Amino acid sequence: MDASNISAVPPNDIFAVLEARTTAMDLDECATLLNASVSMLYRNARKGKFPTFPYCDSLLVNPADLARRLRAGSTCSDAPVDRRRSSKKTMLS
Repeated sequence: MDASNISAVPPNDIFAVLEARTTAMDLDECATLLNASVSMLYRNARKGKFPTFPYCDSLLVNPADLARRLRAGSTCSDAPVDRRRSSKKTMLS
């Protein structure tokens, strides 16, 4: 789909919007599309949980990378991760 057909994409179909894009998106555009805050996207980009690449003094997002990440089910959740080590006894049972 080329840039002239972007207006024909249903606005509630995130994958169609991302696939219609031919240029990188800034975090403001991503925040609007994902209904998220820009600060949360920056925080998750810094942690490596959100696919970005640096360009000059800003972070940009490749729409294809974002669509791939969303399809894979990867989330940008801030939920705590249980990093406790399991004992050998519980691992063997």
